[in-house]
Amino acid sequence: MTLRQRKKIFGSKTVVLGGGFRQILPVIPGKGRANVVDASISKSAQIWPHCVVFKLQKNMRLMKDKDNNEVEELEDFAKWVLDIGDGNIPANTKEGEDEKTWIGISRDLLLPTTNDPIGTVVSSIYPALLNNYTNPNYLQGRAILAPKNELVDEIN
Repeated sequence: MTLRQRKKIFGSKTVVLGGGFRQILPVIPGKGRANVVDASISKSAQIWPHCVVFKLQKNMRLMKDKDNNEVEELEDFAKWVLDIGDGNIPANTKEGEDEKTWIGISRDLLLPTTNDPIGTVVSSIYPALLNNYTNPNYLQGRAILAPKNELVDEIN
């Protein structure tokens, strides 16, 4: 590798970065949202000017085996999620907080408050589980995501 290549970003190699910038933020212990966003690749003065961004135009997962009403509802939801990430949804602060990070969520997206929150999530995602636990299609179409293995164990 020549000196000129070493001075270029990634040593003149083509690098493909995949994913959503909202989903792959860096971890900065003890810092707030502003510091995390500032450390992201899209804010890097050394890297970002050399990047070419290609955006997908259509969410193909929304189109698979869905009727028109389902597709429209899913498209509206996908747009709402993007609007949150783009800061187009009005946000509020709670008492004692500086940043506006709280948004309103439509009631149809919320689960009821109960004394058994894990049971409520499980029964919402897996209705009639005892009748369908041997059905691969039923199981493949559902998932509960958890941030830590301890919670996964508790849910399981």
